[in-house]
Amino acid sequence: MQKPGSKKVFWTIWIATAVSSFFAFYIGVAWIAKSMVLPRNFLAYIIVSILFGGAASVLYLLRWKIACACYLAGIFAGFCMMYRAFSSNLSGWEDLAGLMSLFFGLLSGLFLGAVLQFGYWLWLRLHQTSSK
Repeated sequence: MQKPGSKKVFWTIWIATAVSSFFAFYIGVAWIAKSMVLPRNFLAYIIVSILFGGAASVLYLLRWKIACACYLAGIFAGFCMMYRAFSSNLSGWEDLAGLMSLFFGLLSGLFLGAVLQFGYWLWLRLHQTSSK
């Protein structure tokens, strides 16, 4: 059973994450890395941003709110690490290092969220068993 308004929150998370990720990509590449943004880059930003938003919304839909929050924090941390890599002098490797940093932050947030969500589920199961 879904709560009233959960679909609204689902779409809000998806759209907000996708739009903010798109702009974060654009700002990172165009302004921080000072690279030329091509039309195919826009398509890649849109696709990846939709995937980021979809993953966050699916976590919310599964009611894994801890995992969803950690995933969103991982996206934010990943973009911060990407910006730092873009602004450093890595002899032409800034783009690759920045994208690797982004996905490292994203996957770290997802993994941490999954571990914390499992720990919360386990705590609830043990707490229910001990109270009976």
